[in-house]
Amino acid sequence: MYYSHSKRGFFDLRLHGSNIPADAMEISSEEYRTLLVAQGNGKVIQPDENGRPVAVDPPAPPAPTEEELVATARAERDRLMCEVYDPTMMQLLRRHRTAVISGADTTEINTIIVAWDSYAYALERISEQPGFPTKIVWPQIP
Repeated sequence: MYYSHSKRGFFDLRLHGSNIPADAMEISSEEYRTLLVAQGNGKVIQPDENGRPVAVDPPAPPAPTEEELVATARAERDRLMCEVYDPTMMQLLRRHRTAVISGADTTEINTIIVAWDSYAYALERISEQPGFPTKIVWPQIP
């Protein structure tokens, strides 16, 4: 078995014949198996300073860009808004309408509706918070 640091790949004489890169170096079958096991466990195979293959931890993913953070925050806000407006607000509005029709006291339900409206308003203004999008204080669900 051979490893080419320029191609960052393995080559087998039986499969590749004379098509093995000039910089390829021979490695043992045991070394090859060890590298493949390490790769299967999440390591990355790359050449060391001498061009020999080594298994190393993959590089950390880059930090998200501000645009990605903004998109993530807005997606979370939109998800939370759907939770408010779809089931909760519709149920509250139906309860309010029923109370009004029946002549019942609506003080309690009005208070609840105001709390949910305040929550929705706070969600809408998430992007106006200081530190947005890296520091977000999400409003408490009523």
